[in-house]
Amino acid sequence: MGVRLGLVVLALALPVSSPAQPAANTATPVPGKGTISVTRLKVCGKARHAFEKAQVALNEHHDAEASKQVETALALAPDYPDALTLRAFLDLNAGSTESAIRDLDHAVRSDAGFGLAYLVIASVFNRQGRFDDAIRSLDRASLLEPNSWQCAFEMSKSWLGKQEYSRALEQVNRAASLGGDRRMNASIHFVRGYALVGLKHLGEAASELEAYLSAEPNGSFAGTARATLTQIRTAASLVDMPMLSEK
Repeated sequence: MGVRLGLVVLALALPVSSPAQPAANTATPVPGKGTISVTRLKVCGKARHAFEKAQVALNEHHDAEASKQVETALALAPDYPDALTLRAFLDLNAGSTESAIRDLDHAVRSDAGFGLAYLVIASVFNRQGRFDDAIRSLDRASLLEPNSWQCAFEMSKSWLGKQEYSRALEQVNRAASLGGDRRMNASIHFVRGYALVGLKHLGEAASELEAYLSAEPNGSFAGTARATLTQIRTAASLVDMPMLSEK
């Protein structure tokens, strides 16, 4: 008796920490092996300062102030890839997908080595169900940022959308090993749980979904997780498996 997998795709709407908070590690990740492109080196100090203020405002959930500061940065440096990518994220938050994509395209034209822009583009493609496009963008991002847990986590969602559950599990585990379990622990459990559902490892899947609910009992996907746990418990009872704990 299998568990219906129609809910799996809902995992793709998970908030993506990496592009959502480009300043989460105090500064935007440097693309490549610690190198900075000529485009970014040419950005004037005033534009950099405005961008840093935008990062601080974003981390404090002051989107209006972040938007004001990023516009200042771009007025001074129109090709500044960091600022273009941050504005794209703000546009995505506001539901303006097309303008976000324009900024992201501009960012990668300005600096083909700016990995974060490819990562944000991939997250947009995942939300649109364009999983193959997302994987291509993530392949590029991963070359530029080989140790990025964010890339691995986004990749896990792409493979989940394609119902390639083994690959999804491999990537979400890689994301956790690279530090994602410290930054997005609940979301890691959620995506891992659905990869395991797809592989029909129902006991392990239930444990992951229960871990998600323990971390975020009122989270955006709590209802989805509880519904899937109910299905798993029903399947377990039909094959005389030990009953799973109630959450």
